[in-house]
Amino acid sequence: MSSITKHPANDAAFAPTPKALDELPEAIRQFIDSTNGADGHALLACFNNDAVLIDYDRNYAGITAITDWNRTDNIGVGSRISLLAIKSCFQGFRLQVAVTGNGFNGTGQMNFQLFDGKITLLVIK
Repeated sequence: MSSITKHPANDAAFAPTPKALDELPEAIRQFIDSTNGADGHALLACFNNDAVLIDYDRNYAGITAITDWNRTDNIGVGSRISLLAIKSCFQGFRLQVAVTGNGFNGTGQMNFQLFDGKITLLVIK
């Protein structure tokens, strides 16, 4: 069962619909579920080996760098992600999220691009 939840402060008019959640690619669903479940191995399995993650102005290229980001900025600081909205974009998906934990707390965007069913680019703003 997925741990993707609607954020309680979200306006119902912008909440992801069940259909939108069903259409969310497995790699993105797994990224959120593994973050919320603190499963680092499952999280890293979402990414291509040569994936790039850009977290504001910091760039992480390759699975080793993304492993470091996960330790310092994601699961390693107890992050939890609530989904506010989903938008399918030209080459991927834009998620509006709320993040809580012992690191960043607040709302932001996660822009995903996939290749061969895995995350090849994640831009967090």
